Amino acid sequence: MKSAVRVAPFGASVRPVLRTLVFFAGLFMASFAPLFVAAENPLRLAQKSADPFTGHPGFRAEGARRLALNGAELWFRTETLDQSLEAVLTHYRSICGVRARMPLRASGHVACVGAASDESLPGLVRRFSSFARSGDLADLGGLRFALVRRVLTRDGPAAFVLTMWTDSSLRISSLLPPREGDAPGRDPQSMPRPRRSQRVLSASEVGAPSGVFVYRVGRLSPEAVAVFYRRELPATGWRLVHDSSLTSYSIDEAHVVSAERRGVLLTAFSHRSEVSGVVLTVLTTEEPS
Repeated sequence: MKSAVRVAPFGASVRPVLRTLVFFAGLFMASFAPLFVAAENPLRLAQKSADPFTGHPGFRAEGARRLALNGAELWFRTETLDQSLEAVLTHYRSICGVRARMPLRASGHVACVGAASDESLPGLVRRFSSFARSGDLADLGGLRFALVRRVLTRDGPAAFVLTMWTDSSLRISSLLPPREGDAPGRDPQSMPRPRRSQRVLSASEVGAPSGVFVYRVGRLSPEAVAVFYRRELPATGWRLVHDSSLTSYSIDEAHVVSAERRGVLLTAFSHRSEVSGVVLTVLTTEEPS
């Protein structure tokens, strides 16, 4: 697989746009994906694609995991490799056809779009024309993203690798908060919502309780949102965490409420944003044993 941005001369004119687009989508996913890394998912799904980006010679032979992001489906997998940061990044750069190298510190990333079978200039023009009409990265061949970090294990230095990819529809518009109505996706099961709240992000691992959900809550204050959840969560089957320090507290002016239901731990953070007003962020994960 090669990066479509290598085609010239037409490719040269669109490289800045494409790089910005790929970086935005990749950064968006990387911001939330680590929240799903630590969760043990009992549903290990076989990835049918033979795309070399989806694996690494040092990866264990196990299936990938799925992330539902605002109605779109992405695949991801994580692994810790007994290799250097530079060696792992070089592997993914070669797949993407990336030559430029940035100074390495504790981490690095590689992002590109997958090439279709038709790499000719007319084929590239058709793909960009389709993308311009649809805003769907699938028309460019799908997004590929790798994040690599230096870590220290009991055996010494190693590289933690997060790879994400999609071959199905991924519209850029779905990554942006809608002006009206909810973003595509779902809410946490049995979670009450404040009236007139608007969902702007729904990210959850398929087959596991791990998820991140973000809402605008209108004119309610962060304190009022916390009061709402202390009242409504027990009424819908949730058990507030009994420790008084965890039932409702404040972190950097964000009001927090924690509750448990059927092995799932829910934590609701409400805070005031200068741009979006009051924002509610809900995290769900397996309750620690």
